[in-house]
Amino acid sequence: MKNGFLIIAHNPIGMAFQEALVKIFGVVPECVFVDIDSDEAQDKIVNKIRQARLSLKTEQIVMIQDIPGATPANMAGIACKGESIPTIYPLSMPLLFKLIGNRNLPLGDLLEKAKDVKTTVGF
Repeated sequence: MKNGFLIIAHNPIGMAFQEALVKIFGVVPECVFVDIDSDEAQDKIVNKIRQARLSLKTEQIVMIQDIPGATPANMAGIACKGESIPTIYPLSMPLLFKLIGNRNLPLGDLLEKAKDVKTTVGF
């Protein structure tokens, strides 16, 4: 069972993460990135997210957002209204790489792996 990932972020964050992911893992068809310009029309943003969501052909989908409560996250909420899609934030390289590396786990186990990603502050 493969899980799919819908990454919603401010432009150009999503594409930067996609480039990094491809360099490490190669192309990951279960992972779709959507960059959002906050000044785009709402209907255009919602349609872009819906199309990305529909392009994922996996049993389960996990959404990863860069900043909760910001325009991309709010538009994702509208685009995916009524769907039960686990959402994780904030987007980070360690989080993304951990999830992609474990994408074949059952969804519950995968979400537990997301909790393993820690933030370290060093001085």
